[in-house]
Amino acid sequence: MSTTDYRNQEALNKALNIYRAAMRPFIISCLRRVQGTDVESAVTDSLGYRRADEIERLLVQKDRSIESAIDINDFPHIVNKNWDSAFDTHLNDDKTFRNQLWLIVECRNAEWAHPPEGDAECERTRAHLFLIVDVLGKINRPDEQSEVEAIRDALFSDDTAERLEKAEEDNVEYKKSLAEVEQSLATAESEKNEYAEKNVALSEQVDEKENQRKKLDKQLKRAKTQNDKYKKDIAGTKQRLKESEAAQADYKERFETTEKELEDTKAKWQTCEESLKATSDRLEDAVGAWMTSMENLTAMRELFKVATIENQAVQAVYPPIQTDSTVRILDRRDVNKKNYLLELLEQRQPTIIYVQSEEMVDRLLERVVPEKADLIERYGGQTSEAEEREILEKLEKGEKIAVVSDATLSTLASSHCLEHFIFCHLVPGLDEFFKLCEPAFTSEKNTYLHLIYNTNQDIDALNQWLTQKYPDAEALGKLYRELKELDGTDGDLIKLENVYNENVYSKLDMVKLGVETGLAIFEELQFLERNETGVKLLPDPDKRGLDESEIHCSGEDLKQGMAEVQAFQLKHPIEQIWETILEKLDVDSEQILREDSIDEMYASVSEIESDQQPMETVENDNEADDGETGAGQASKPSRANAKVTEEQVREIRSRSAAGESNSELAKEFDLSPTAVRNIVLRNTWKDVE
Repeated sequence: MSTTDYRNQEALNKALNIYRAAMRPFIISCLRRVQGTDVESAVTDSLGYRRADEIERLLVQKDRSIESAIDINDFPHIVNKNWDSAFDTHLNDDKTFRNQLWLIVECRNAEWAHPPEGDAECERTRAHLFLIVDVLGKINRPDEQSEVEAIRDALFSDDTAERLEKAEEDNVEYKKSLAEVEQSLATAESEKNEYAEKNVALSEQVDEKENQRKKLDKQLKRAKTQNDKYKKDIAGTKQRLKESEAAQADYKERFETTEKELEDTKAKWQTCEESLKATSDRLEDAVGAWMTSMENLTAMRELFKVATIENQAVQAVYPPIQTDSTVRILDRRDVNKKNYLLELLEQRQPTIIYVQSEEMVDRLLERVVPEKADLIERYGGQTSEAEEREILEKLEKGEKIAVVSDATLSTLASSHCLEHFIFCHLVPGLDEFFKLCEPAFTSEKNTYLHLIYNTNQDIDALNQWLTQKYPDAEALGKLYRELKELDGTDGDLIKLENVYNENVYSKLDMVKLGVETGLAIFEELQFLERNETGVKLLPDPDKRGLDESEIHCSGEDLKQGMAEVQAFQLKHPIEQIWETILEKLDVDSEQILREDSIDEMYASVSEIESDQQPMETVENDNEADDGETGAGQASKPSRANAKVTEEQVREIRSRSAAGESNSELAKEFDLSPTAVRNIVLRNTWKDVE
C-alpha cells in the first residue's frame, strides 16, 4: 500500500512534530521566569516520579538538554503545575489553552490516529489540525502556525462530500465536544470569579503599601528633626524614601495594568457568553434534528415489527409501501390466531380485537390469550359510555394494551388512541363490517386493519352462530308454545330462571342466544312484555306474522347474504376490500394517500429488515381458536397532509420555526398534528439535501 493511502496519519504526524518543536522553547522560556527554582527542577516537579527519573537519566547519561528531553505528553503537566507563576500572564489567562494541550496528547496517543489498518479518521484529523493551529497562534509562533495551516489546507482542500457522509457518524463526537465546550466555559467562569477575588486582594495590598509609604513619610519628618549625629543616616534614609516612591509608582502601574486586564477579562466573558448562547442554540437544533431522525427510525422499526409477525419476510399490505398512507390493511387471513395475537400484543400498542359474539369474548380471554388477559379490557352491549371512556383512557396511559369486543365502541367516531383493529372472525354483515372499519379513519395515529380470520373454521362458526342467534319459524313456534305451558305456574309472570333453563334449551334444541332473540321478536310483535324479573304473555295477541318482525327479517337477510359476505371477506384481494371500504365510508383517498418518493427510506428498510430478529413462536393451545398460517404487511406509518395551499405551507413552516406548537397549528389549519409535523419535517430535510 502506498504512502498516499495514509495521508491523514502523515499530515497529523508532521503537524505534531512542528507543534513539539515550537512548544519546547516556549515552555523553557516561560519557566525561566519562575523565581526560586531552576528550569530542570520546575520540569521534574511537574511530572510523575517515573517520568521525572527518566528525564534526569536523559540529562545525565545522554547529555541531553532539558528542552530536547521534554515531549508532547509532558507539556500539559508542566503548564498546569506552573500556570500561575509562568504561563498565566503570557497567555492572557486563557484557561482553554490547558484543555487544548490535553486534547493534543489524546490525539497523539489515540488508536484512531494510528489504526492497525487503514488511515487515521478524517474528521478527527481535521479537528486536531485546527486545534494545533490555534495553539501555535496562542504561543506566538506564526511561522509554525502557517506550516500546519498549509498541511491542513492541502489535506482538506475539498472534502465537503466526505464530511457530509461522515456527519451522521460523528454526531456523538460532536455532542461530546459541545459538552466539553460547555464544561470549559463553566471552568472559565469559575476562574474569572477567582481572578476577581485575587484582584480585590491585590487592591488591598496596594492600600497596605500606601499606608506603609505614609509611615515612611512620617519617619522622614522625624529623621529631619534628629540630632546632627544622625546626619550621616539622612542620606541613607532619603535613598530608602526614593526606593519607596519607586515601589509606589510600580504598584500604581501594576494597579492600572490589573484594571485593564479586568476590563479585557470582562470583554472576553461577554464574548464567551454570546458564544455559549450560540452554541446552545446549535445544540438545540442538533438535538431536534436527532430526535426527529430517531422518531422516523423508531416508526420504521415498529412498522416492520407489525409487518413481519409470524414470518420474517414482509407480507401483503395495502396500500403498498410506495404509498404514504395513514390507514393500511394487513392480509393475514388463515394465520395462526393465537401466535399472531400474542406477538402483536407484545408491542403494547392500543388495540381493539373484534370477535363474533360475547361467548367468543370469554373464549379469547380464557383460552386463546390467557397470558395477556390481565392487560385486556372487555366491551359488550351493556358497557356504558362512561365505562367505555375509562377503557380508552387506560389504553392511552398504557395501563391496558387491548380491548376485545363483539361490536364497535360508540365513542370511536371521534379521535382516539387505537392503532390496531383486528378482525378475529368473519363479520355477519357487510354494513357491520364497514361500521367496524370506520374508527380506523378517525384516529390521529397510523392505523392497521388486521384480517386474521380463517376460511373453513370461521365460515362454520359464523353459520352456526347465525342459526343459533336467529331461530327459524319452527323453532320460534316451539318456544312460544313452551312459554304458554309455563304461563301461570309462577303467577302473572314467567320467571326468567324458568325461561333461561338448560332443560328448556334441551327440549327446544336451542341455546340461550336464540331464546333471547325469540323473546325480543315476541316482544316486538306484542306477544309478551318483559322486565328484569320475568316475562308476561299478553292475552289475545294480534295475529301478526314473523314477516312483520324487523329482528326476524334482519336475521333472515343475514343468512341469505352469507355467500356475498364470505366472498367479500375471504376471497376478495385486499386492494378491492380497500377500495370498497373507502367507497362505503365516503372517504376521500387523497386525504390519506399520496404517492411518495421514498428512495432514501429504502436504504433504511434493508437495514431494519436485516436487524429484525426472529420472533418467538407461541405453541397453539389445542382448545384455542386457531387457523393456518398466512401473510401480512404494514407500511411506513405516517400521516399524509390534507389539502393545503403553498401559502399555507409557508405560513405553517414560518410559524413553526418561530416556536408555535404543532397542535396549535393543526387546530387552526384543520389538520392533524402529524400532518403539520410532516410539513415542517419535509421542509427541514429539503434544506439538508
